[in-house]
Amino acid sequence: MAETRTLKQRITAALDVEGVHPGDKRWYKAFHAFFDALRVGATLREALSLALDIVGCHDPGLRNQAFVVFDVAGAEAEMAQGEIKPQESARPRPPIKPLVKKAIKWLTESN
Repeated sequence: MAETRTLKQRITAALDVEGVHPGDKRWYKAFHAFFDALRVGATLREALSLALDIVGCHDPGLRNQAFVVFDVAGAEAEMAQGEIKPQESARPRPPIKPLVKKAIKWLTESN
C-alpha cells in the first residue's frame, strides 16, 4: 500500500513538475490559492487548475503531467475515506475579541 500524501505534498509535487512553474513568487501565490479555493468549496480539480493558471502553465502536456503527479483521483478517494483531513475545521471559530471583552467585563464587575 502506498503512503498517503498530504494535500500540501501533492500540490508541491504538481507545481514542481519541470516546466510548470517559472520559479518566481507566482509559485507561492498558486500554492496558497489552491488551499483558498478548497476552503470556499472548489473541487480538487478546480483548485489545481486555478493553481496551474496562476503559474502560467497553459501547455496541455505539462498540465496533464501535473495532474498525474498530484493524483487527483487518489486524493479524492483518500479524502472520502478520511485519510486526508480537510485543511480547515468545518465549524467556524467564534471571534475572540467579543469573548475577551465579556471576560474582562465579568472579572471587573464580579470584584
